[in-house]
Amino acid sequence: MSQETVSQPGGAGPRNRLGTIFVGVVVVAVIYLATSRTSPPPPAAFEWASDHDAALARAAAEKRPVLLTFSAAWCGACRMMDRDVYARPEAGALLRRWLPVRVDADAQQALVSRYQIAAVPTLLMLSPDGKVIDRYDGPLTLSQLAEAIARAEASMGAGGASGT
Repeated sequence: MSQETVSQPGGAGPRNRLGTIFVGVVVVAVIYLATSRTSPPPPAAFEWASDHDAALARAAAEKRPVLLTFSAAWCGACRMMDRDVYARPEAGALLRRWLPVRVDADAQQALVSRYQIAAVPTLLMLSPDGKVIDRYDGPLTLSQLAEAIARAEASMGAGGASGT
């Protein structure tokens, strides 16, 4: 006598459970993506400048280096940096001698071309006279940003980042 396994329609067989789990994961992912793209970024621990030319003139007058950050509203890695890096008080302390400038890569195509930006986020470290000292394509953690700032300050010498 052979044994047969009979499954009931709509039963809780292994295939049905996997399908339910898959649908659940997809729903959660869609909700997460929809809300993460529409929610505003947390406030930065410092003030961003948005006018590139005015910021460079100010940096030259105040002898402050510039952190020029290219980002976009749709960029998940940019949002991660807003949340995990720029919103932290440590970022404000790191950038106290710097002039942070945020450029919307979608709206400022002339600057994207000028600085040859291929992806966002891209961070450029500029000397007070506007020369590119260093470049980082892609997101940085807070510790990587600290290292980047220290490296840029060392390459400019004490006078390039003494500012305020």
